Amino acid sequence: MIEEQVEKITGLKKPVYDYKGDGGATYEENQKRINETIGLFRDYNTGEPIYEFVTGKAKANIRQLEKQNELIRES
Repeated sequence: MIEEQVEKITGLKKPVYDYKGDGGATYEENQKRINETIGLFRDYNTGEPIYEFVTGKAKANIRQLEKQNELIRES
């Protein structure tokens, strides 16, 4: 169930490495997806992420989005 939500939020099917055009919009969308994914694992009382509950697939998707953002910053 969580894995389905993570995949729905991140929308990652294959990596995108070509950022011709508006990379800023892609960067912002990636940041939004990262925050929404981490939001699935927040403590309801404190609002802080509980990183030990973040699944492997969620971590991999977050890393992929962060890598894409790094490429955008470099270009």
